[in-house]
Amino acid sequence: MSLRGHFFDCESRVIPTSMSPIVNTPGEFLPHFYHVDLYQFGSPNVTSSYVFSNNNHSILFDCGTTDNSRRLLQYLRKANISLESIDYLVPSHPHFDHFYGVFNLYPVIAEKNPNVKVLCTRAIADRLNDPLPHLERARRTYGDFVGNIGHLPEQAFEIVSPDAKIDIPGLSGYILELIPTPGHVPEHQSPTVWSPERGRSDFLSCGRGCGDSLSP
Repeated sequence: MSLRGHFFDCESRVIPTSMSPIVNTPGEFLPHFYHVDLYQFGSPNVTSSYVFSNNNHSILFDCGTTDNSRRLLQYLRKANISLESIDYLVPSHPHFDHFYGVFNLYPVIAEKNPNVKVLCTRAIADRLNDPLPHLERARRTYGDFVGNIGHLPEQAFEIVSPDAKIDIPGLSGYILELIPTPGHVPEHQSPTVWSPERGRSDFLSCGRGCGDSLSP
């Protein structure tokens, strides 16, 4: 598989591999792919969510904190992406700033689509439902910006093995692959959407897989 599509890091930057500039613009950046700037901590270009939506089937990649849920739901409404269409919520890793919004979003989406699943490895699922150690450390740095926590029932998860390849419901011709990218945390995964027919990836969500950049 060739990763010649568009690559993304956690700082809301979209990096087309055929171009050198970094693009921060929210909205549809490729057919059926959407970038949502969550304005985390009240600032632009901090953390992103991405949506793949076609043929009334959608996948949501990362969702920020519970404080970002309203903004994300507003974006979905404006983009005419229905909650009923969301099949999967896919985390890059189980940290508050990237995926604790699932504690708000899962019950809201499940009311519209009872079959929605959090697609991840067992290690990520276990970390999501044992968030206190991570949250206590995060609060020392970020204070109340970390949002709230909750609990997901076991039936909320679709557990897959690392490096799993999943046929996307209703989207023939596309494969969703969860690529293990340990480093930031051991269970970090980088979801990619690719076409076997074209032999290339259209989308790769790196989460924190690209590391952090610290400014002096």
